[in-house]
Amino acid sequence: MRVRFRLLCLATIVVGPALVRSRPDARIWRPATPAMGAPTGNGTGASPPMTAQARKRSIAALLLLPLLASCGPLGMTEQRFDTPYQAVHLANGQVFFGRLTNAGGDYPRLDDVFYVQTQVNPDTKQATGVLIRRGKEWHGPAYMVLNARSILIVEPVSTDSKVAQLIAEAQKQGAK
Repeated sequence: MRVRFRLLCLATIVVGPALVRSRPDARIWRPATPAMGAPTGNGTGASPPMTAQARKRSIAALLLLPLLASCGPLGMTEQRFDTPYQAVHLANGQVFFGRLTNAGGDYPRLDDVFYVQTQVNPDTKQATGVLIRRGKEWHGPAYMVLNARSILIVEPVSTDSKVAQLIAEAQKQGAK
């Protein structure tokens, strides 16, 4: 979808000016020079006459202007992260940690997924966050495919952060 949109933007950038450019066969309105002391204009505020071809070019320019303004950068490439894991914040408030691929696409993929679950100690009533590996659910998901429209923020997870340390511990326990 984004590729088609970018091609349409490119076509608008290339073809749009050609539609608006003046042609030698277009009728150009030039006001007559008034005589000395005579009032200028006819007092009606009427616009100069416009040819049908000039009218078509003006309409085409007006229709193409919003499309041209909405065009993003044509050379947009996949976002690369310098850390192994990323924190993906969704619009519904959930945060997932994993390896994000196809970050610039409509449906990015998150592999090796973790999330934080709050657990309350019944004796002390103290809440603690526990990092859970995704995949232990009934349907055993191996990865997540996200709708890019629901992603608010993607942040790199620093290799010396608490989350990265917990992920490393979970990796070691999974290997045993």
